[in-house]
Amino acid sequence: MAETDFLEKLASDLKTACIQSIELGKRIENILVETNKGFEKQGKVTKKIALRMFKKNAGMKIEEWIQYASSTIPELEKFSSAVENGDIEVQNQIKPNLLEYKEKLRHLSDYYEKTADLVKKFLKDPEELKNSLEGLNNSRKRIDLFIQVIQLIEKET
Repeated sequence: MAETDFLEKLASDLKTACIQSIELGKRIENILVETNKGFEKQGKVTKKIALRMFKKNAGMKIEEWIQYASSTIPELEKFSSAVENGDIEVQNQIKPNLLEYKEKLRHLSDYYEKTADLVKKFLKDPEELKNSLEGLNNSRKRIDLFIQVIQLIEKET
């Protein structure tokens, strides 16, 4: 199965879901880093508005989100290892953190969805609009898939 297929479809078993969660966690971190780079390219006023909008809709500042996403990857790796080794105690220690992450990811998904709605109102160039919407929608889809993977992990453990 190609990597893109693997990351586009919901896993069907717990071990695959754990591996997928690690890869999606890394992708989410990358999405956030790229989003922040986009903010940095903006003019002073636009950047300030964009950062405020991000915090309001995503629930945290972009820098906090990047740190949070980065710190979650080792937890996902530890959880995956615990599943592989049948270590229920470690799974039970980490599971509440995954559930918290899932809830935070919902806010992040909302940010990308709301931003896509705003872009439709403000971008007039069809090609620029198409590219922007594609990027925003792909980011949201990855986040939503990650939420589904965490839900599968929750259900299976």
